[in-house]
Amino acid sequence: MPDSESSFFGNTTVQPFSSEEYVVHSGATSDCYKVKMWGRWFFLKRPKSAYRDDPKYIAAFEKEFAIGILLDNDNIVRYHSCGYDDEGMYILTDYFEGVTLSQFVEKKETLTKKEIRSISLQVANALEYLHGKGIVHGDLKPDNIMVKESDLSVKLIDLGFSYSDCFEIIGKGSGGFSAPEQLRGEKADSRADIYSFGKVISYMGGSFQRVASKASREAADERYQSMTDVIRALTLIPIKKYIPALSVILCAILLIAILSGRNTNSDTMEALEPIVQETVREQIASQPKTAEECFKDDLDSVFRNMFNPFYERYPHVNNDNFAASRAEMQVLIMDAMRKGDSLKNFYSSRNPDMDVLPLDGVIRESIEQYTFRYGQECANLNR
Repeated sequence: MPDSESSFFGNTTVQPFSSEEYVVHSGATSDCYKVKMWGRWFFLKRPKSAYRDDPKYIAAFEKEFAIGILLDNDNIVRYHSCGYDDEGMYILTDYFEGVTLSQFVEKKETLTKKEIRSISLQVANALEYLHGKGIVHGDLKPDNIMVKESDLSVKLIDLGFSYSDCFEIIGKGSGGFSAPEQLRGEKADSRADIYSFGKVISYMGGSFQRVASKASREAADERYQSMTDVIRALTLIPIKKYIPALSVILCAILLIAILSGRNTNSDTMEALEPIVQETVREQIASQPKTAEECFKDDLDSVFRNMFNPFYERYPHVNNDNFAASRAEMQVLIMDAMRKGDSLKNFYSSRNPDMDVLPLDGVIRESIEQYTFRYGQECANLNR
């Protein structure tokens, strides 16, 4: 048992949890439970029995909570409390209703580019936050990434192998995702997390493989040197070289008309209209999207994943479900405003030249679009 004067865990012997406790995840050195306390669900993490008296893993548990309790990021699970009871040490974190990325990929089989980008950017945001505080996660892998299927929100979990300048490095991460320098037992820096991040992108599927390849290069100096660089690469819209086909076609047609001695009269131009329209459509489709257009696409994806399940539960509003659906819709709108604002702040931080003022209107209009059907149902109910 840790020294109560020098430990966060103290010398508590009272079991504060309800009987509703079961294993939700079993790792190599610890088990994670879902427990209820004060009427709320939490995750509770304990070392496996074989490690409860091991000084190395006691130190790891101490370190994990000491680091975790100081963190405040939307994409990192929030550490709540810790203690020591009849069954040993435990750490309590907020409960997150989701599955591991491993389970998510296994269930989906094939992830879309939007899904991969959304998950990748949220994990990258968490790592950038940790690195900004001088902390290396040290064990990034799909089993340590939680995904909420309804809205693709992400939480990074398990800081058991994380370290900063204040703590000794404990463990070498997980084979297959750990950087070569970690496996060699060398002191690793934030670029070890970048390597693991590249492997996680590769694990998810075919999109962003160029980013994944550079992130997970063998030599640390050849990788991206910061998560900021990685995020920039993920959000960069490639500018493709293309021939302005419309100009070429119009010039060719006009030249033929002149050489043949014909006038480019209205009949000629009318005949050209379908060709021009099709060329314009092709050119518009080939243009790279602006940051604002990407924001709208991502916002629509987030809201669709939020509101569609609501309409599946309440396809029609009636006297029996009106009160429950109204309360749920109010919560949903508040949550949509919060997530829309978070997405706006994320895009503005990555695109300094982006005008954020119109985005508030985009968020409002999108929420109005997704709540219009419910408003119509309520209006019909009152008639």
